Amino acid sequence: MNHKFIVFYNWILFLFLSMQNVITKIEQLLPLLENEDNGVITIKSRIFFEILEKITNVKERDFKLIYPSTGIGSTTIFEVTLLSLFIKIINAKKITEIGTFLGYTTSIMALNSSNDCEIITIDLPKNNYKTQNNLVDRDFLMKDWEANDDFLRSTQDELGEIYINNQDKEILKKIKKFKVDSTKLTKEFLQEINGSDLFFIDGGHAQEIIEIDTNNALQSIKENGLICWHDYNSKTHIEVTQFIDNKFSINHKVLHIENTMLAIYSKNLFSFFYPYQ
Repeated sequence: MNHKFIVFYNWILFLFLSMQNVITKIEQLLPLLENEDNGVITIKSRIFFEILEKITNVKERDFKLIYPSTGIGSTTIFEVTLLSLFIKIINAKKITEIGTFLGYTTSIMALNSSNDCEIITIDLPKNNYKTQNNLVDRDFLMKDWEANDDFLRSTQDELGEIYINNQDKEILKKIKKFKVDSTKLTKEFLQEINGSDLFFIDGGHAQEIIEIDTNNALQSIKENGLICWHDYNSKTHIEVTQFIDNKFSINHKVLHIENTMLAIYSKNLFSFFYPYQ
């Protein structure tokens, strides 16, 4: 086949797929990942479930859930299901999480990872935040991300990592909790999180914080590791979306999973998906 025709065909295919709102199949995704254009691509979650079906048998598809908190700040059941999928697909042995909060997501990752997986979870030191949680209007918090972040810090101060504390000894062995400011990590601590297979960012939601956490993640993940942000497309924490859309995705390809607030990046997304086409 004529080389010029192949180039032209691939270019037309890329334009066509780029115009689609949501990518539903791996074979549709690969041309977008192979070309040089950067940006955010929205994909169906079914792509990851298809990968799971290719790498496991039915008996290996069980996973464990915990009912999430109804309060503000929790990941959804569907989002932690996808995180469990990521862990399974990449066979994660080392996970770093920014933003322990109540430890719900941490616990789900620990319950659904291998026995030799290490999970490093980071949250701010206790600072005696004084938000009167019972007097704060939920509607107001959903409109003001700064007040929302203060509320989350206050809640974490008050309740601590209640989901982690409820796990049995075997699960607790996997989890290392640190009370540090993620924007001020020392060289020694960066060495501690180096070699992460999955880096989950769900801490402070100001752009400057997200940028620092992302840069630390880029330094820390393995070549085929994943960075996963929470609160992408959030109506409250809009600065996450602004950072990814207007800064990070200018020079990188990012995948947003439809109907979630999860966005993911790998240093080589094409190689991540190619084996499963």
